[in-house]
Amino acid sequence: MKKLVFLIYSMMILGSLSALAQAPIAVSFGPVKIGEKRIKIDLNNFQIQATKNSSYIKARIIKGTTQWIRTKENFLSPRVLVSISVKSDKTVSLEHHGKNIILQGESVKNGKLYLNIFNPQEIKVFVGNEMVDQLILSSNVKLANRRGHLIDYSCSRYGIEVEGLDDQYLSLGCRMDRVGPIGKERSRLVLTWSTTNFSLESLQRSPFTSILMSGESMSIDMIDSQGERRKVKISAKFKKRFHRLKMALGLGPYRMDSKEGFQLEKNQIAPAVMLYGKWDLTPQSSFRAFNALLKRKSLFNNAGIYFAYDIASAFDNRFQLAPLIGAQYLTYKFDSNSKTNNKFIYPQGFEATFKHIFGIENYHMTYGMFLSTQTEETYDNIWLRWGKNYFWELNYIRWGRDRQEVETYGLSIGFPIGSFF
Repeated sequence: MKKLVFLIYSMMILGSLSALAQAPIAVSFGPVKIGEKRIKIDLNNFQIQATKNSSYIKARIIKGTTQWIRTKENFLSPRVLVSISVKSDKTVSLEHHGKNIILQGESVKNGKLYLNIFNPQEIKVFVGNEMVDQLILSSNVKLANRRGHLIDYSCSRYGIEVEGLDDQYLSLGCRMDRVGPIGKERSRLVLTWSTTNFSLESLQRSPFTSILMSGESMSIDMIDSQGERRKVKISAKFKKRFHRLKMALGLGPYRMDSKEGFQLEKNQIAPAVMLYGKWDLTPQSSFRAFNALLKRKSLFNNAGIYFAYDIASAFDNRFQLAPLIGAQYLTYKFDSNSKTNNKFIYPQGFEATFKHIFGIENYHMTYGMFLSTQTEETYDNIWLRWGKNYFWELNYIRWGRDRQEVETYGLSIGFPIGSFF
């Protein structure tokens, strides 16, 4: 078991280093990381042009360079590499996203930079001290049935609906914030979104930030470069009240083998009751508690409380690894004539969660385990959980010390029983 834990941790570390090793081959702006491709992007649907059609300025989209990136604002969108050349003996520079890029060359200056397809922004071209032109990337097709809409996994809980841009490319990401004191906190859904061709009536271009404090929809007036106006409506479904403590109950039949000295009880089919609790501290950390109670001829109760925090992620944040640091209280009684044994134990462990597994939104699979840190005591606790609000859990627990032993495993179904604070 310990070798398995070491192997999993090693794979996570190597995966993180591999992700860090990916570096763009051209100018890129802002902290980003490679994201997951969610919709197909046909670069033939896009074009980059100079607004004044200057003959000495050439720009082209380089085929096969599309990358999906995720920004620190939890915004997933594609970018593409663009090649720009300008005929001039003078210094040629570009201004894009507030950055100044100097092109290389003698009589012809060249450079490559990444453009965000859903948030292209204009590229200002300067020759010497004069701005001579602007480059604009746009989409030249209209799409059917929202085929160009990317609603990120981060929004999957909130039933996001966008109307008015059905034939346009659009990307939208979500972040749930909380405002107010603990016990009275309110939900605040922050949407970051972008679309290629349309801007606000004020001519402010994407990305945009929209804040929803309730399930009411938001209307936005937008306009494109040809003067076409659209009324865009965005709506979401979520509870106004934000709760930090969430609890669930699990029920199921378990098999239990128990031992005390030379006495042995095998193949007991015991009803199992599982209680789960999670207190959110931050989006990345929490306190987690559990209690597993089994009773047939023997009694076994296993309770624990742990601090958990995300130390690694992969596959565009869909895979997360969290260590579990804490302690447990264990109760064991072989039969009605035996003495009840109560004691604290200190096994440590981890949980590895793959969110939206198999592409099914909001269905998560979690593998977790605890291993004993004490040589005089045997303890293993391994579980595999799959589901949404309701979930299935396979669980194996083994404990032994001195002349007492218990081993149990089974399948339970879990369901939420309440949210508090």
